[in-house]
Amino acid sequence: MCLGSHLKKIREEKKMSQQEVADLIGISQKTLSNMESGKTIPNIFQLVKIKEIYNVDLLEILEKERIYLTNPPPRQISLNQNIEEIKFETTILNVTLDKMKEGRNQIKLV
Repeated sequence: MCLGSHLKKIREEKKMSQQEVADLIGISQKTLSNMESGKTIPNIFQLVKIKEIYNVDLLEILEKERIYLTNPPPRQISLNQNIEEIKFETTILNVTLDKMKEGRNQIKLV
């Protein structure tokens, strides 16, 4: 299951419409639909908003999808997206994921 499928499943479990969630994130319903179908990848700011809206730990979802996020299949990248932007956002996601892991490990040590 890809990141988009996970996000869709969580949204449906929360019984929220795409339009509701899109409005809260500050994006169009079409953009959210593209994220959930795997056509686009949410950026770090959108992921933070999604985390807040759904009140979930995205670290677990992102950990499962780390390889996918670093090497997304070409068919899943929208032609309208800038490849350099995707690489930059993927780097940010990976760094953020590593920092979140470090924080989680430090909390466990206390």
